[in-house]
Amino acid sequence: MKCFMTPSVPFAERRIIIMYTENMNEVKNEINKINNYMQNQLWMDFEFCMLNAGKIVLSGTLDRSYNKYVIDIEFEQPYCISSLLYWSVDTSIPLLELANEDEIIEMNKKYRVEQGNYIFKINVEDFEQTPIYIAARNIKCVINDKESIE
Repeated sequence: MKCFMTPSVPFAERRIIIMYTENMNEVKNEINKINNYMQNQLWMDFEFCMLNAGKIVLSGTLDRSYNKYVIDIEFEQPYCISSLLYWSVDTSIPLLELANEDEIIEMNKKYRVEQGNYIFKINVEDFEQTPIYIAARNIKCVINDKESIE
């Protein structure tokens, strides 16, 4: 387990951020799998297909009129979400990243994210700053587009 202190803010606003390293490699592997897949796409539109206390499923499609999802990103045991409901992504930059220290501090100030959650940020086309954050215990990816991964 790693603890990160935030000395750059006043003592009263400091947060201890605990990340569980035994799961960190799995989380990073899933993020890499998602971003590697997205690099091979020309575009992608996303929407939430499931949103409840147990799971958030973010699904991507190449054609909205066809309604076939080529990728499902599952956030397990979500704690909070700050998001748009529909958006497109710029596939030339990573879709998904873990929040940096400043973003973690901001999310903790707003939502008091419980220990053991990862804070994921989703990059969106035509936004300079990330508008989508999801705090959750874990992440999984299901690629339904078998042709792209062979």
